[in-house]
Amino acid sequence: GAVGKLDLHEVEAVYDKEARHYDLKHHFTTRGQDTTWRRQAGWFVAGTAKRLSRRPKVLDLCTGTGLTIEEMITVLADSGQEADLVGLDYNERMLQVARTRPNGKAHNGTTVEYVRGDAMRLVESTEVESNGLAKFASGTFDAVTQMFGIGGIDGSLAVFKSVLSVLKPDGDYQVIDMHQPLAHQPGEVPVLWHWWRFPALE
Repeated sequence: GAVGKLDLHEVEAVYDKEARHYDLKHHFTTRGQDTTWRRQAGWFVAGTAKRLSRRPKVLDLCTGTGLTIEEMITVLADSGQEADLVGLDYNERMLQVARTRPNGKAHNGTTVEYVRGDAMRLVESTEVESNGLAKFASGTFDAVTQMFGIGGIDGSLAVFKSVLSVLKPDGDYQVIDMHQPLAHQPGEVPVLWHWWRFPALE
């Protein structure tokens, strides 16, 4: 299909191929910044737990290979907090990689579950067949995170509406994604104790 016009089967095929090397690709294309952003998601969840004074139920949309949940678990443990984490992705092969991580079951009281689902259709409905995809009752989650996922979904507005439906009234939603490169605002890379700007790498 044309760029930006891939159908669901084509998107599935792309992520099936990428699953094994997805982690490396993200580290490389973000010059390692993806770990920092994923850790921010972890602090977001730890902050939610502290604010609520209880273990929150958290949905990580487009969880992919579970990298963000891995950072969440580490930050939660370091901050003395616990949570019930649900990682949701449409691609089963990505989820298979996520389930092989050491954090696949639980860690320091934090529970982890990986499920296949559609970010645009998260809410239970009697009118729509689930087709084996995870569905949730309205107001299920205290927080929803989404790392790098929104840019790859054609119906981003449907995702936002779906997230608002599964969030509790006082719930929080954190989205982190990459923007179009801005060559006039290049990032910096440390080389030999000096920070160098590389606009060409943007």
